[in-house]
Amino acid sequence: MILSSLQQPFLQRVEAHPSLQGRYVDILEALPPDRVGLWVASGHAFVTETAPKARIEALREKWKKATKNPLLRAELEPKKPARGGRGHGNV
Repeated sequence: MILSSLQQPFLQRVEAHPSLQGRYVDILEALPPDRVGLWVASGHAFVTETAPKARIEALREKWKKATKNPLLRAELEPKKPARGGRGHGNV
């Protein structure tokens, strides 16, 4: 995840203080999905509390269905394996 110089200290604080995880998700929920970058699609592994973690998953699903941001939607979709390549050991 590429972070600005302002985002990094904020995320470090949230990671160090799990009690801030709900507030972090509040901020994510307030972001307009049609205008955010791809950074919102991943990099939330430091959220370990059950309720905020569930909220992030619900938010990802909401963004996947509702956003008009095609790059974000594509980033949130499960990755499909490459087709047509030869596997190792095939001759």
